[in-house]
Amino acid sequence: MSSTDFLQTLPPGRPLTLRAPAGTELRVLRGRVWLTRSGDPADHFLAAGEALRLDGARTVVEADRGEAARFALQPPQASTAAAAAPPPRQASASSSTSTQCRTGVPVPL
Repeated sequence: MSSTDFLQTLPPGRPLTLRAPAGTELRVLRGRVWLTRSGDPADHFLAAGEALRLDGARTVVEADRGEAARFALQPPQASTAAAAAPPPRQASASSSTSTQCRTGVPVPL
């Protein structure tokens, strides 16, 4: 996470409408979120540790499963630089890596 990230906590039952520049990354830090984007027939569900790259369309994000959720929005320049950086070195061969979902990101109105 960088100093340019926008952090947001969503209480249950309080959807938030975002419009973020294309390429912004929404990364879930705690809980689970439900995202719906204009022009996208699919709903997206992301859990802590997962991310979605936004396409610039209006996005509605809501905490899922009745629990508060926390997420970060990373601007396109910062998320592009992070993606270009080499992955961190593993401490040992027995360390496991996690798979992350990357596809889109929102920005507050």
